[in-house]
Amino acid sequence: MPSEVELLEVFRLAEGGGEAGIVRLVGRPPGPAGGGLVPGSPRPCWPGVRRATDSLGGALASVQYMPATIDTRQTVLGARLDVTTDYPRTGTVSITVRDSRDQEAGLGIRIPHWAHHFELTVNGRPAPVREAGGYVRILRRWRSGDVIELNLPVRPRLTCAHPAVDALRGTFVIERGPEVYCLESLDQPPDADLTLVTIAPDAVLLEAIEQVAGEVSTVVEVLGLVVDASAWTQPWAELATLATLARPVPLRAIPYRLWANRGPSTMRVHIPTGVLSPVSGQNGEAAARDVMTRS
Repeated sequence: MPSEVELLEVFRLAEGGGEAGIVRLVGRPPGPAGGGLVPGSPRPCWPGVRRATDSLGGALASVQYMPATIDTRQTVLGARLDVTTDYPRTGTVSITVRDSRDQEAGLGIRIPHWAHHFELTVNGRPAPVREAGGYVRILRRWRSGDVIELNLPVRPRLTCAHPAVDALRGTFVIERGPEVYCLESLDQPPDADLTLVTIAPDAVLLEAIEQVAGEVSTVVEVLGLVVDASAWTQPWAELATLATLARPVPLRAIPYRLWANRGPSTMRVHIPTGVLSPVSGQNGEAAARDVMTRS
């Protein structure tokens, strides 16, 4: 694979409600374990991009975040943009303006729905922005050397499906930034059957940097419970019985895109909610760390 490939057009220009041009993006190809954009895809979802650019009043819109050089000199922005980031491992995205024609233009920056709090600066100062449709718009006279820095809160969280999705009621998903995580059996203690593990709604999610499938990645560790299968002598079991047969177990979640790369395994994304908690009280994080260290 070449060191640089043409990827999806991720910048689109709309002026006066009409499509005025397309900007090609040149960036790194995705790694061997996946991730990034897929070379050869004919075009992105233009209706979604068009809605975004229309709401931004004719600004260029940054839709994806990856290391790249984008030539926008033939557009109203009139500059080349260098993007540096290791998103989604961290939430910092830096965009440097090069070869600018020194003219005023709008630039839209996409803010993901999960980023409830974010920081956006231009040359180290908070940027005056207008929010619309999941984007913020910066309108200014751009000069070579201007640096836009976006900081998104990339950290693990628990999410759940809408109650109308009855098959998923009572389960959680571990997410971190834009990524969905999963439990793969290869990463769990040998006796941690993934059909018998649960996590509590107030579970403490811890981060660690590790090699997964040949890629440096952020894994999420959480203290769960595993119940001995002998609790079910019938298709049901009493909570009092489960309490005596449940024990804490350290669980390790990896990005979903990386599973099934290390040999035969089982996996689950939707993790049942535990009715019992492996730790409780105000010192839950310290207790969780202690149990996982000793396990």
